[in-house]
Amino acid sequence: MKKVLVITYYWPPAGGPGVQRVLKFVKYLPDFSWRPVILTVENGDYPAIDYSLGSEIPSDVAVYKIPIWEPYNLYRKLLGKRKSQAIPVAVLSQKQNLSVKAKLLHWLRANVFIPDARIGWYFAAVREASRIIEKEKIDCVLVSSPPHSLQLIGLKLKSKFNLPLISDLRDPWTDIHYYSDVNRLGISQRIDTWLEKKTLTRADLVTTVSPAMHRLFKAKAEKVNCRVVYNGYDQSDFNATVERSSEAFILAYVGNFKANQNSDTLWATLAELLKENREFAGHFRLEFTGKLSDDTLHSLRDYGLWDKVIFNDYLPHNEAVIKMKQASALLFIIPMAESNQGILTGKLFDYLAAGTPLLSIGPSSGDAAQLLSETSAGPMLSYEDKSAIKQRILSLFEAWQEKKLEQFCPNKQAVTKYERSKITHDLANLLDATAF
Repeated sequence: MKKVLVITYYWPPAGGPGVQRVLKFVKYLPDFSWRPVILTVENGDYPAIDYSLGSEIPSDVAVYKIPIWEPYNLYRKLLGKRKSQAIPVAVLSQKQNLSVKAKLLHWLRANVFIPDARIGWYFAAVREASRIIEKEKIDCVLVSSPPHSLQLIGLKLKSKFNLPLISDLRDPWTDIHYYSDVNRLGISQRIDTWLEKKTLTRADLVTTVSPAMHRLFKAKAEKVNCRVVYNGYDQSDFNATVERSSEAFILAYVGNFKANQNSDTLWATLAELLKENREFAGHFRLEFTGKLSDDTLHSLRDYGLWDKVIFNDYLPHNEAVIKMKQASALLFIIPMAESNQGILTGKLFDYLAAGTPLLSIGPSSGDAAQLLSETSAGPMLSYEDKSAIKQRILSLFEAWQEKKLEQFCPNKQAVTKYERSKITHDLANLLDATAF
């Protein structure tokens, strides 16, 4: 069986969306004659922990872990945060109520730690990966990022061993939305851009998660061999039978709700419906599972929605899936940011697999909107289209009252195209073509 060295920062017990893509690749690659070997960190500073995901790692997969030094404990200490307090993945996107000290630390992260704060793992990872390549007789290397500093490890290994390199880029690099809110020095931007272009042009294959991101990376250099490998969903996560709530009309959001998803239009619409429609007010609940940004919490209070909100802490993925299936409707909001047409998160595939109707808000011309259309999962509504948002909520509520929500559910047959095993088969074919 052929062997691929997979280098990743996010690995169980890490929770959240970052770990799902790589974990599912590793789970299904052996079905297509590829044996993964994992190199990851021993002590990752993860925003969420999910021990249940460890059960999905095949028992015969070798996992190598080595320590990493990260600056986040120092960051917590300087800002007076608890050691146990999780640091958000997109910490630079935080803009509200920042102290002078926090602004300075964000500036240092953006201008000194290039391409990111995990760059300190580089030398140790190169040494360990070199040992693994010789010991395991590796055929090719796959590096999944962010953090994009891991791609530099892959480039060094390619140069040292002349092995095929697959760079899996789950997010934009220099075009990530939060850089628009940080004052980056010109030299920092140039170094970061050079590292990005070097990765794109020297990797034997670049994979990414959406058509818009594919276009973004292809436009950065002439010779970029880039392919789209979608996130998808794992059917084995959704086999349990779960009854949808009949006592309350639950609009649910599962996952961390960021500041750039905070929609005044949506909250105002819900507040208006609660005042106008007694039936709706009597049955409506807004349920969040995960962490909410501070300004979202303030908005929920300001719009008088607090008494209708159910708050759940972060849940293991298997329990989060139950929340998705129990809901009357699922809230999906694309972050309000530049170039958000290419945002196609793993969450959306899970939502579709749950078979629950969606209330979706975001760019109507984006990749997520195309996926909704393809799977008959309803429209992507504009952020400011209060009338359309109101009508969608009312239509879903009335269907719930009449026990006819099925007419709003995604098309199951269309969704099966994105099952993880099928997606991994596509990746295996790309590995075959790249490595041999």
